[in-house]
Amino acid sequence: MIHKLLIKPDQLLGNGVTSFMLTKAYFERHSSELRESRSLEDFVGSKLGVPIVWLDQVHGSKVGSVHASTEDLIDACDGLYTEEENIALAIKTADCLPLILSSKEGTELSALHVGWKGLQKGIVENAILKFKCVTENLVAWLAPCISSENYEVGEDVYTLFVNSDSQSISSFISSSNNGKWLFSLKQECIRRLQRLGIEVISNQFCTFKDEDLFYSYRKNTSLKRMVTLTWRKNEK
Repeated sequence: MIHKLLIKPDQLLGNGVTSFMLTKAYFERHSSELRESRSLEDFVGSKLGVPIVWLDQVHGSKVGSVHASTEDLIDACDGLYTEEENIALAIKTADCLPLILSSKEGTELSALHVGWKGLQKGIVENAILKFKCVTENLVAWLAPCISSENYEVGEDVYTLFVNSDSQSISSFISSSNNGKWLFSLKQECIRRLQRLGIEVISNQFCTFKDEDLFYSYRKNTSLKRMVTLTWRKNEK
């Protein structure tokens, strides 16, 4: 489902689970309020109505666990997992892939910041290991990220992936530029999820190409970010 201000998955991820990405258009509409806030985190927190846990994202593979007593910022971490209700998990991106994982019952949730480094180091697999349910009971939503046609990487990246998992070669296409490859973060993530029997929900957006909706670091070295959020509501 598409809206100018936010993007949601096409189906419910789990019982009571809310997930969406706040787009560039959302932040531009609220630009004056954002300027008056101390930070992006404070601004989003003032709008959401539930506590939010943020990450000091470092392009790693660490996935932290969130409990009722968890601080609102976790250092040096790129993924979150929780069984708590009414606590939102937040990911900031401007080309990297925001990945949301949920059990179909909605009792377990994870939010990941997936760049090529974290993906190659196993952040997706690390998050899945946190879940108590079987993988066939998981649903994954890949929020918008950069597409392969606009994501060129070097031979070093290609070699790292293929040496650690030969099947990763399917996510690379040789570039017209010598020694370069076009890499699909989305395809590689989907491949890793589907081989574990996980249902995947994706989209055709590109954060580089669809500039009305998204910030892109690759396109204009933007320091601004979209925010992807997920939480399970308890209305009691």
